[in-house]
Amino acid sequence: MPITPRDHLFETPWAFDFVPAVRLLEADGRATARDPRFQGRAPVGGDGDPAREAVHLRGTYSMAFPTAQVDGLGEPKVDPERKPEGRPPGPPEMTVNVLGLTGIMGAMPRHYTETLIADLRGRSYALRDFLDMINHRMLSLMVRGWEKYRLPQGYERHGAGGADPVSQFIYAIQGFGTAHLHGRLAPDAEGRATVADEALLYYSGLMSHAPKSAIGLQALLTDYFERAVRVVQFRGHWIDLDPSEQSRMPNTALPQGRYCRLGVDAVAGARVWDVQSGLRVVIGPLTYTQFIRFMPGGGDLKRLAHLIRLYLGPAVSCEAQVILRRDQVPDLALGGEVRPQLGWNTWACSEPPRKDVDDAVYLLDIL
Repeated sequence: MPITPRDHLFETPWAFDFVPAVRLLEADGRATARDPRFQGRAPVGGDGDPAREAVHLRGTYSMAFPTAQVDGLGEPKVDPERKPEGRPPGPPEMTVNVLGLTGIMGAMPRHYTETLIADLRGRSYALRDFLDMINHRMLSLMVRGWEKYRLPQGYERHGAGGADPVSQFIYAIQGFGTAHLHGRLAPDAEGRATVADEALLYYSGLMSHAPKSAIGLQALLTDYFERAVRVVQFRGHWIDLDPSEQSRMPNTALPQGRYCRLGVDAVAGARVWDVQSGLRVVIGPLTYTQFIRFMPGGGDLKRLAHLIRLYLGPAVSCEAQVILRRDQVPDLALGGEVRPQLGWNTWACSEPPRKDVDDAVYLLDIL
């Protein structure tokens, strides 16, 4: 059976530095821990019950010069006379040689260490437990201080929910600073987000940059989907005009007319051609399996639409052109795992295509 890092820590604690040893025990104490006795353990240095923390920290009580930061580590002790039945054992106990009150390098005068050694020989633990109450809190705050300006460690402590302060700052910069805005991107049929909030943290540099650019959008989509993506700008489209916004010549009902000044606001017809607020995202060439995921109803197309809308806002009209590799074009047949849909994944070919198929274009504004 392979030895886990936790097993190695308990067998040779002196081989670990103080902070990495505490971090390992904290990681083992999360809800995903393999040992059910340590599930749900809280990180050290919080404002909860110390008995529920991942490790209990003790100072050293020896006059010998320390050779390692961690002097010892033991499994939690269980007192059957005091422990209520069903209550989990206490945390592991770690004896450390850094920042303690007693010992050869302790902050208190040496005679306190000598008194403590004499008490321990006489099986009197009151003074030791009192000093360790202070040692534990002081060492726990040292760990918290070490993590404060180390961003990966702070994120690790709070888990994948992005509850650490730096993640909250980044969410706020992007406009997602309040909790009710989290977990809402590209929801599935059951309302669950299919684009993780952590993706917004990773792309915070692109998301928070203004003005937005086609290069930034292309970089974001290429990295997120791990596919070749190209952004084509100035894709014109028709915009329908409401009857109240259409041009009218002067008449009895409108003596001054409406929107009828040539070269200023006059428009001939009920719609106008807009070329500056539309773009096309070209994806591929793809395999057929990848192509299916970018069809309407596929998860990737919805994620694509939501990421584009989040990046550019609702004012830009977008369409997606999905390119299928020519060697991946399927034979036209009814049935199968993926049903044929006219205009989307059906091609009546008498011979293999000579180029990649690029006729699948989807309007993303309606997704």
